Amino acid sequence: MANSSAESLADKLELADLLAVGRSHMFVPQDLPGRYGRVVAAVDRVLEATQSEAAAGGGSPSVLLP
Repeated sequence: MANSSAESLADKLELADLLAVGRSHMFVPQDLPGRYGRVVAAVDRVLEATQSEAAAGGGSPSVLLP
């Protein structure tokens, strides 16, 4: 269990580093690194195939609470 937590933390830190480095040239979700960009591209293909549009948002629910 502890190893899994350490791996998860390492993954999050690596992503944070990638996002910080790419900040100057990543302007759209498709530019996100790794699996995140691939997921966005896959969703784009599904939306195109179904001739649909979508909007998504995210964030921590605690941010929305007073």
